[in-house]
Amino acid sequence: MNQQSAISTILDEDGIHVLFQPIFHIGGEVSVAYAYEALSRGPRGTHFERADILFDYVRLKHEEVRIDRHCLATAIAAGAELARSACLTLNVHALTIERDADLPRYVDDLCVRYGVDPGHLIFELVEQSAHAEDRRLVPALDRLRAMGIRIALDDLGVGHCNYRAILDVDPDILKIDRYFVQNCTTDPGRRAILRSIVSLAADFDAIVIAEGIERDDELAMARSMGIAYGQGYLLGRPEAPERQVRPRLVHTTSINV
Repeated sequence: MNQQSAISTILDEDGIHVLFQPIFHIGGEVSVAYAYEALSRGPRGTHFERADILFDYVRLKHEEVRIDRHCLATAIAAGAELARSACLTLNVHALTIERDADLPRYVDDLCVRYGVDPGHLIFELVEQSAHAEDRRLVPALDRLRAMGIRIALDDLGVGHCNYRAILDVDPDILKIDRYFVQNCTTDPGRRAILRSIVSLAADFDAIVIAEGIERDDELAMARSMGIAYGQGYLLGRPEAPERQVRPRLVHTTSINV
């Protein structure tokens, strides 16, 4: 498959399909669905079906803008019903937001078409990197925020998602990378980092989402640290939109920090 045919296949009407993984409010005994993260997958039956291969290829070919638009359209269409009662979180390359001056209008048109309130959308910035000197990213984020869209920093603590990104973006939401969440109950260093992120988020008036929660003790630790939102296989796996569950009861034990 040559480059053009591969991109064309991805951009086909059925080239992208979306799974949704829930994000729960974990502050009480009943974990209420707060949002659903749209996870785009490439054409079924091809190696692009894997998200890592798909988006590595997209970055290699500098096709972030076209593919991100296609993923946004597919996710908003597929998740419109979920967005009636919760938020949709949508992964978007920072470069797309910088380069695509017409993106706010494009997203607004999608929301009108599918009856989605833009205030129920969260854009998760992925692939944070050095920005242009003219600081195109910040004004572009301001235009999205003016629509009611909130901004999250994904995978906080790894790659380019660092303190500079927090200053540049002034995020509404910080998503802690699973690396710091898994095994936090036995690792004092991980717990120290989690506490520092919770404190930092409070200073920036941002909420914190802990990713990668897979065990009851990790959930209990996150809650004991004041992390109010969580995501991970313990709470819910990526599924087609029609298979998503509603609020569920979570039993945890207390853990002293």
